[in-house]
This record gives sequence, structure tokens and C-alpha cells, in this order.
Amino acid sequence: MEAGAGPLPRTRTVAYLYGITRGDQGAPRVRGAAIETVRSPRLAALVELVDAGEHTPERIERRLESAPDLAILARKHETVLEAALALGPVIPARLCTLYRGVPAVRAHLCANQDRYLGMLAGLVGRREWGLKMYCDGARLRATSTQPRSAPRPPAAARSGHDYLLGKRREARRAAVAAARLDEAAEQVLAAIEPLATGLRVKPLLPSDLTGRSETMALNLAALVADRACPALHRVVAALAGRLACEGFAFELSGPWPAYSFCDGALAAREAS
Repeated sequence: MEAGAGPLPRTRTVAYLYGITRGDQGAPRVRGAAIETVRSPRLAALVELVDAGEHTPERIERRLESAPDLAILARKHETVLEAALALGPVIPARLCTLYRGVPAVRAHLCANQDRYLGMLAGLVGRREWGLKMYCDGARLRATSTQPRSAPRPPAAARSGHDYLLGKRREARRAAVAAARLDEAAEQVLAAIEPLATGLRVKPLLPSDLTGRSETMALNLAALVADRACPALHRVVAALAGRLACEGFAFELSGPWPAYSFCDGALAAREAS
């Protein structure tokens, strides 16, 4: 949770910040969220006034540690930001960013106006896309180049020899597959980079989070101009078709607000 400096006051409401837009943009209409705009001369903050008693640091931490509650919080947060994105560029706030009230939000806007205006200018006509590459390791190893067979020894020595040779071949396949995995990731990066105005390599996620049996091999966030989106889809489709026989699969998601390119931009601790 992000919060203004010091403990939250014992007032009826606090301001939950979703994101910041240009001052001439309107507020999105989202069912279940009473979004208001807090304006400075050239910026607008998208906030919702929420019950202070329900949004104490302790209660927020408990909700963030509960998977069902976290999913509800994240879904609402993302829904508001996606609705805002349809109206123009938006700098997304982190989940559960709270300010003491409207005056603290407005003071933050005024103190950081030039920085936020510069960020918003860089987001005009651009949105974030996620690209994940997965790999079926067994299939990749099966399609990897195999070493030539060595001459077989006398029958008496074959049992131990076959075992050692099998282990050696297994290690060789694994090494070749690992090299091919790196090569494939480089191919994907080289194909996507010309289409993106920003590119981030994100941490790989385990299978229990992805819900897939294959191993995640690459996790990218790309900031792409709207006019380049058709080309992005074509490139990803071509990569998927070319690499499928080796066990590679792709997942393209978006468009999203520029979460990966505004990370840390909105830190409520900066509020007065």
C-alpha cells in the first residue's frame, strides 16, 4: 500500500488514486466506482473517495494477502484504468494508493506537474502490450540436434557403456535445447524491438501462476504506437507459426495502460 507521509487521519473518507491524466480529459464512467477528478491547472487525478475506516493500513494489508480480495481489488483498479485509457493517455497508480484527501492529491499534482506532463506526452497514441513466450521442454529437446553415434563396444561392456552414453546424450540434448531457447528469445526480441517505442524484459513466472504446463521462456512488456498494432499482431503470428514445431507458444495480451513504463511514477509518499 502507498500512503501519504504519516498515519491516515481519522476522517470519514480518504482519496483512492487510480491514475493521472491530462487536465482536458474527462473522467471514465465505471459501474461500481464513483470516480471523481481532482484538477490542477494542466492535470487531472482520477480518485474515488472511500471510507477511511475500511482503508486503514492494517485492513488493506489483510485484503492484499487474501487471494479473493486481491483479485477483486485488482479487477476494479484495472477496469477503471482501462476505461480511462479509452479517453486518452493515463499514468496508472499502484494498487491501493491512498491520499489523506483531495487537498493532498492536488498538492501532489502541482508539485510534479512538469514530470507528469512529460510522461503523458510520451504516452499519447501508445499503449502497453504483453508478450509471453512458452516452451515445451520435452518437445524442444526432441527436436534439438543430436550428436552422431559412437562405435559400439564389445557386448560385455555394453550395459555400462549404454548407460553412460545415454546420460551423455541427455546432457547434450539439454545443452543444445538451452542454446536454442536463448536463440529463440533473441529472435523474438529482434522482431519486436523495431515495433516498440519502449521494451521491458520482465521476470519469468512459474507454472502455478501462468496456469500452463509449458515453461515460460520470455516475458515482455512493449509500449507500442496504435498505428503499429496490426504489424505487432502479424509479427507475433509469424513467430508462432515458425517456432511451433520446436515447442514454442506465444500469448499476446493488451492493450493496457502503461503499467511497466510508469512503475513507481506515482508514489503517494511524495504527497504533502
